[in-house]
Amino acid sequence: MGKNTTKNVIDEYIEEVSYYLPYSNEMKHDALEELRIDVQSAMEESGGTNPTSVFGTPRNVALNVSKGQNWHNTRATWLTRFFAWIVDFILEIFLILFVLALGFGFVILTIMPLDELMTEFSNWESGTVDLSIQGILLLLSITIMTILAILLFVGYNVVLEYRYATTIGKKLFHLAVVDQSGIKITWKQAIIRNFSKVFIFEEFLPIDVILGMILERFDPEKTTKQRGLDILAETVVVEV
Repeated sequence: MGKNTTKNVIDEYIEEVSYYLPYSNEMKHDALEELRIDVQSAMEESGGTNPTSVFGTPRNVALNVSKGQNWHNTRATWLTRFFAWIVDFILEIFLILFVLALGFGFVILTIMPLDELMTEFSNWESGTVDLSIQGILLLLSITIMTILAILLFVGYNVVLEYRYATTIGKKLFHLAVVDQSGIKITWKQAIIRNFSKVFIFEEFLPIDVILGMILERFDPEKTTKQRGLDILAETVVVEV
C-alpha cells in the first residue's frame, strides 16, 4: 500500500471516528490527533493492514475515545435547554405555517379561488361535504398538508438530532444530544427521547421534565439533567 493511499485510509478512518463524536473540533482535536498517530504506527508495523482490523469499527473506537475524555459529563442546565427548546418550537411553527401557506396557495391557484374555498369551508362546518371532483381534490390536498405538517413537527428534532446530534436551537446554545456513553445517538434513541415533543403529546413534555427532576434526586450520578424519556433512551444533552 503506497504512502498516499495509507494516508487517505487513515484520514477516512479518523473522519468516521469523528462522526460518532458530536463535539466541537476544538474539544476532540487532540484526542483524534493522538489516535491518528497510533493508527499510523499500527499500520506501518502491520504492513498496511486496514485500521478496522487492528483497532475495531469507528463506532467502537469513538466509544473508547469518549470514555477516556469524559466530554459527556458536562451536561446542559435545564434553563439553557428550555431556551433552546423555545427557539426550536418557534422554528417548527414557522416551518409548518410556511408549508401550509404554500399548500393553500397551490389550492387557490389550481383547484378553487379563495372565495369558493371559504364557501367550501363554511359548508364543511355545516356538515355539507362536496363530493365533486373539485371537492375531492380539496379534501385530498388538505389531507396531504396535514400529514406533511405532522411529519415536519415530528421529524424536526428526530432527524436533526440523529444526523447532526443537535437542532438549530441547541446549536445556538452550543448543546448536543449524545448517548450516555458519549457517542452519537441512534434512530431509536432519537425517536424515544422526542416522543413527548410531538405536538399531539406536547402536554406531556412538562411531566417528562418534572419526572426527570424527581429521578435525579434519587440517583444524581446517573440521571443528572435528564428528562424521563432521556433516561429511557439513555441519552444526555451536553455542552459542546
